[in-house]
Amino acid sequence: MDLINYYKSIGEEICSSKNRIRFLMNDPHYLTDGELKESVLRHVIRRYMPEHIKIARGFIHNGEVCSSQVDILVYDSRYPVLFKDGDLVFVTPDSVRAVIEVKSKQNITDLRVTLLKLNQIAELVTDINCFIGLFSYDYEREYCRDLIERVSEITNVGGKSYINHLVLGKNYFMKYWTNDPVTNEECSKWHFYKLKDLSYAYFINNLLDYISNGTVSINHRAWFPLDSKERFKLDEISLEDEHRL
Repeated sequence: MDLINYYKSIGEEICSSKNRIRFLMNDPHYLTDGELKESVLRHVIRRYMPEHIKIARGFIHNGEVCSSQVDILVYDSRYPVLFKDGDLVFVTPDSVRAVIEVKSKQNITDLRVTLLKLNQIAELVTDINCFIGLFSYDYEREYCRDLIERVSEITNVGGKSYINHLVLGKNYFMKYWTNDPVTNEECSKWHFYKLKDLSYAYFINNLLDYISNGTVSINHRAWFPLDSKERFKLDEISLEDEHRL
């Protein structure tokens, strides 16, 4: 049994699928290309979800405010929907389980726009333990400290973050912790990991952990093949320390 290569193969599948239509076009049509990348990720995530959890694109409406369009909207189908037509839905906040923004590539400047948009959407579901993430197929640089500082600055809302997971290319993964993964003490901090060829799978499996009611955590070794991803941590930053400054 080789779970590490199994989960790496999920990343390889996503990578090969995302570029497929580019081989058919003389000049890339970037809107179509972006829609395909969203569709590829929705398709892969859908494969692992329980039957009552649905994957779509759409909007969150609380009766007064409607969000901007969500690239991947994960919701509980046991709740009524305001509108549904194919893959497009309008849902109320109580049914939402995850909000994911999908990008082809990000740089440190792009991140501000993307994360601010996610913050605005996340404000509609702050009362729910919701997975809020950015999935970027590529990141244009190697890691440097200003990246985690920029993420913590943008996501910091009174010493905490609504956004909790980021993928920046196939190797870089960021997770926001409210309890330290080693000591279990309460905290408010981002950890930055380099998980070679595993960041896509870890993003998906953390999403499953959020909606699994403990099942993923109980079977932790089946879903997270590294003995401890903390060994692969490149950096961390506390939002609480920044908030006190």
